[in-house]
Amino acid sequence: MDITFADSAGGRKSNEKIVAFYSKQQMENISEGWILFKLGLALYDLKIYEEALFAFRRINEVAESQDADALIWQGHMLDLLGRRDEAIAVYQQVVEMNTRDANTTTTVDSFGLEYVPREYAKERVKSTFKRIENRREE
Repeated sequence: MDITFADSAGGRKSNEKIVAFYSKQQMENISEGWILFKLGLALYDLKIYEEALFAFRRINEVAESQDADALIWQGHMLDLLGRRDEAIAVYQQVVEMNTRDANTTTTVDSFGLEYVPREYAKERVKSTFKRIENRREE
């Protein structure tokens, strides 16, 4: 079964609206992982990496178990923030996971990204994540 975040990653204009209504204090009260993921992607899209990292970390605080996609995106933010050693440690967590979500294809359509978290994390341990741009304007 594939996990698709196609609806979770909107276009640039949608992401600007999401970020305009968000505050870090509000994010601390969000307990739905999919909302945090959407917010994290919106923050990433607008190059607000530190707060996007907070959103992706928050997912694993509210989840019953570690979320492979949230960890992948934490690694991305850490790479973009120049914190490579921390990024590698996060990617390595995904490599070591043997859960269904670590071995299921994830698609983030608006960024043209499709990956199997565990395999993708192995690649990211070897090479730094490079920013990819949102393909949707909307």
